[in-house]
Amino acid sequence: ARSARIVGQITTERVGETLAIENEGRLVLKSVLRGPAHGGILEIRGIDNARAAEIADGLCSG
Repeated sequence: ARSARIVGQITTERVGETLAIENEGRLVLKSVLRGPAHGGILEIRGIDNARAAEIADGLCSG
């Protein structure tokens, strides 16, 4: 719950800026924040379900 609040606060403060998601030093995804991520949930548009699953699997296993 605490980490979800932190993600929400950070993304609220940075709407319109670029978010880079890295895993073990490798860039996984780079996108512009269109809105805050309340509840710790990020919605990523413009990728298909297979790519989304690949990103999620990589983050969970890393």
